[in-house]
Amino acid sequence: MSKVFLSSYGEDIVSNLGKHDPDPVLLIGDTGWGKTTLLKHYASTNGREFTGVNFFPKQSVDQLVGMWRPVNGDKGISIEWQDGLLTDAIRNGKIFLGEELTRAPRDLAGRMLGILDSADRYWSLPEAGVPNVPVADGFWFLASANPTSGNYATVSLDPALARRFSYICQISEPIADELKLITSLASSKIQDADDFAKRMVAWATDLRKGTGTKINTGDLRRVGSAIVEKQIAMPDAVQQTLGFKYQDIPAMLVSMGAHFETFDLRFDKKAKKAKKVEVAAVIEPVVEDKPVDAGAELLAQLQALLAK
Repeated sequence: MSKVFLSSYGEDIVSNLGKHDPDPVLLIGDTGWGKTTLLKHYASTNGREFTGVNFFPKQSVDQLVGMWRPVNGDKGISIEWQDGLLTDAIRNGKIFLGEELTRAPRDLAGRMLGILDSADRYWSLPEAGVPNVPVADGFWFLASANPTSGNYATVSLDPALARRFSYICQISEPIADELKLITSLASSKIQDADDFAKRMVAWATDLRKGTGTKINTGDLRRVGSAIVEKQIAMPDAVQQTLGFKYQDIPAMLVSMGAHFETFDLRFDKKAKKAKKVEVAAVIEPVVEDKPVDAGAELLAQLQALLAK
């Protein structure tokens, strides 16, 4: 797992997680803020074995509960029961990470109610003829979810399910220490990595003042990676990584130009340049008009906007 940099807000959430073990915990908030990363970080840093699944509509219970499957043996084909991911975690005392909980089908969510009780937890496998599976002491259900509002393909959280969570944390700001995250990303690639990181975080902070430009940590890192690791020009990096995700890309470009107007982006001599892809020559029809360089045109437009 890659190195995780937590903000003080993220550290507070980690501290609260430990206080609620083994009662179920739910982190809920918009995508890209690092909910799942934080949960995995907690499990790995505490030496806890974990498994998990992404919930989705029309999901079959077999993946979680288990199924009968044919097995080839010395005496021919026999049928054996195979535990699903949740059943395996329950038997063996693992942390179970349930991602995108608000996408789970209603019947599947209802099946989990018994195992989410804080006391007298139980899990049954009627499919396998097992009325009660012993719940190992180390079993812990941790979940993440997107809000039911907005453009997410989610369903409202069943009140009976919500009541069983000991701790529900609504993520409202970056979990990551974004300054350390971007500095780490840039430190071995470019000169003045500290200044680059400060400008990137200041840019993101300004964008979060507007609803159509509220960039999340994941996308901030993607833009930084495109600039630093792929050596893509800044306006192009924004267009290519964020173009279909945010409502006001022009405003994002203008803001970036303002924050980086005096910054000299220089790559470290040891940094590897992006590989040039060889493309077969294509004979273009002869036209009188001069071809337009889309990147240069975008940069010229951005400079014009900044000059106003």
